[in-house]
Amino acid sequence: MASILKVDSMQGVTSAGDITITSEGGSATQSLQQGLAKSWVLWNQSSPTVYDSLNVSSMTDSSTGFFDMNITNAMGSTNYVCHFNATVVADHAGQSLDVRNAATDTNSSRMEVFYTENNAARDSTRLNLTFLGDLA
Repeated sequence: MASILKVDSMQGVTSAGDITITSEGGSATQSLQQGLAKSWVLWNQSSPTVYDSLNVSSMTDSSTGFFDMNITNAMGSTNYVCHFNATVVADHAGQSLDVRNAATDTNSSRMEVFYTENNAARDSTRLNLTFLGDLA
């Protein structure tokens, strides 16, 4: 019979913030905290509209292709990972968009969306961003 564990919070025994998970094969372990996304957002840069987010206090459309994301709970350092993708708008089908992190600090990140083919800045209609790393 399967067991169900219901809790409101978890703490490690050795250290409150250190919970280790054993891999599916049972031979490796991973820190639970290190494997969790610390911040993410789904937004339309053209409107601009935030559809959903976690740990994001605001998004600011700075200019065509450029935007700033402000993080509610700061990252522990500027050495965090940003994973993102952008949707090509219908009037430019066949062209691909890239996103680059233009500037980073622990409380915010400036991003740029641009066409891969000609490096021209462009607003995206659907942008997904995920941030991984340590919270402060």
